[in-house]
Amino acid sequence: GEVICAAETAFLGLPKTGFFLKDGWNYVGKLRYIDFGLPQQYIEESESDLIMLSNDMLKPFLPRVVRSRNKYQAGYVVGLAGSPDMPGAAILASIASLQGGAGIVRLLYPDGMQQALASAPVELIKVPYKRADIGSIVEQLNKASANFIGPGIGCSPETLNMLQQVLPFLLKPCVMDADALTLWAQSEKPIQLPANTIMTPHLGEMKRLLKRDEDLTIDMQTLYICQEFVDKHQVTLVLKGGPTFILHPQEPVLVSPAGDPGMATAGSGDVLTGLLAALLAQGVTPHHAAALGVYLHGVAGEYAAEELTSFCMVATDILYHFPNAFR
Repeated sequence: GEVICAAETAFLGLPKTGFFLKDGWNYVGKLRYIDFGLPQQYIEESESDLIMLSNDMLKPFLPRVVRSRNKYQAGYVVGLAGSPDMPGAAILASIASLQGGAGIVRLLYPDGMQQALASAPVELIKVPYKRADIGSIVEQLNKASANFIGPGIGCSPETLNMLQQVLPFLLKPCVMDADALTLWAQSEKPIQLPANTIMTPHLGEMKRLLKRDEDLTIDMQTLYICQEFVDKHQVTLVLKGGPTFILHPQEPVLVSPAGDPGMATAGSGDVLTGLLAALLAQGVTPHHAAALGVYLHGVAGEYAAEELTSFCMVATDILYHFPNAFR
């Protein structure tokens, strides 16, 4: 029926589940909390389908900065990303890890694309690899505090074969995104995932992961199905979109109200991947890193849109506003 398309919705006590499902997010506008005297006791005792992220909830999860730390203690990220056709995704994820607080970032890329990565920041360490040298790839990934795998890596059979041989032997927390998710879903034989893996699919990638033919709609049934996937594979799942949901084994579903429609732009997901890897490398648990990273990414997007409008912002603008988000 008829519905108000609001610029702002004031909610009493607690946000309502319908804000975030189906087309609800397109109609509620900005959310504003109203305290009407509901005792905290009842809030704590209530059962809810979703928990909405907030500043106060996430602030304790920020990595602690120790004055005497060195760059490795600040977090060492190694990324397996990029291909000759898609160098930008690997660069965006790598910069995001550096901007997200990692002390050192090393990008493993296919040998032969040195020229395509010439524009990468000087702070980024770039190391070529050959797909046949699986032992060296695994060794370098396991030297890190955390890994990211997938941005721009491509979906060739050779890359799938490499992931089948690499993923089962990773010992460090890992963020899997983009082409790595597609290849994992396409593999005829299941590929064992590293412990403490964060997967970051959008709806189309989630459809492939679930091996479903029909498109997914954001409703409670879809979230229940995603939760079953998470519990089965023991991963943390970031279901990207407007809004974004975070699922973790045996935990309530989290939803982030932060973000802007202008973030629907190429490379935005790669930026999130790098940020999540940086938080993992700084010792944040996968569940908390996913929640904190999604929220910071969304707030940075809001700052970018405020400055540039939702029409004109691009993925690097999200990166440039990380400092505002962290503040």
